[in-house]
This record gives sequence, C-alpha cells and structure tokens, in this order.
Amino acid sequence: MIELQKAKLASDIMRFRRYLGIHYQNPDNAYGIGDHRKARRIYCIFLLGYDIGISGRPVIQVDSYTKDAVTNENVEIPSNEFIESLHHRLWIVQIDQLKQRRRNDLEKLLNIFDQTNRTMNHHLMNVNEEDFPEMYRPIVRRLRIAAESGDIQIEMEMEDDYLKELQDKERKIAQKEKELVQARKITRGTEESAERTGKSA
Repeated sequence: MIELQKAKLASDIMRFRRYLGIHYQNPDNAYGIGDHRKARRIYCIFLLGYDIGISGRPVIQVDSYTKDAVTNENVEIPSNEFIESLHHRLWIVQIDQLKQRRRNDLEKLLNIFDQTNRTMNHHLMNVNEEDFPEMYRPIVRRLRIAAESGDIQIEMEMEDDYLKELQDKERKIAQKEKELVQARKITRGTEESAERTGKSA
C-alpha cells in the first residue's frame, strides 16, 4: 500500500486506519486455493508532504519486534506466518526532509520527490535521469511517462481542487472550534461574575 499525502489534515490518521482495515478484510489480499489460502503480508509506505515531528530523518522504518513477555528478552524468529500476517511493516518518507540528502541508494531514488526540484508547473519535477543509480533509472523513466500523460495531468488538477476544498473545510471547522472555546470562556466568566454578585448581595 502506497499513500502520497500532500498536506496534513486532521482526518488523516483515521482515514489511514480505515484504509488499512479494508485491506486486512479484503479476501483478495490472499493467495492459494481453498483451505490452503494464506494472507498476503501488508506493507505500508507513506510519502508525506509534511513532517511528523521527527527531524533529520527523511526515511523512517517502523518494524515489529518479538519478545518474551516475562523476561523481556527479544526473541529471534527468522520467519513466522502467524506473526507476519497479523502486523504490517511501515515506511514513512518525510518529503520535506529529503532536501539533497543522498546517504544511500534509497535516498538517492526518493530525491525524485524533493520539492526543491519543482518547476513553475508545481505538478512537474526538474529531474535529471543521470543523477540516479542505473538500477533506478527505469523507475524515473516510468514516472516521466506518467507525468506527461494528459489523463494523469487532469487527475492531478482534480486532486488539487479536492485537496483545497478539504483544507478549506478543515480551516472552517478549526475556526468554529476556536469560536466555541471562546464563547464557553465568556459564558463561564459571566456565570462566575453572576455568582460573585449574588454572594456579595
């Protein structure tokens, strides 16, 4: 599962959880026949256009570890279908923190998303195929072909409109919540003032 999220929305985490739950329940995410069907392992990759509060780490890997619940010792298990089918590995890419970081081949590849490479058309990136290791160049070519597709460009524009609408709604909700908190403070102050006046009378 790959999720590309451009802007931070209050509803993100719940939406990701629902999305993940749908994939866990989906019978198509299994292989084999009849009683021999097995669950496919789920891996999540989140490409985020915002930071999650962990600085200096553009790529974060979250993995499970297995330990003895009594001794607290880590248990080395090379491969276990039961465990691996009931948890998911997670990679988070904080796109804003990529900024020319190229410590290994993965970061070199992910630099294709570095927003400092944007052209005047914010949907397109100024990318030189020669800057990437040979093994990743087919990926760069495929992304270039996709970006040049008229259908993809229309989808990107529609996505921008949808995202702007969501952000406007979230701003309005945040403003209403702020006004509500302020109104409660005023009401509480008025009630306390009335109580003091009543006691002094």
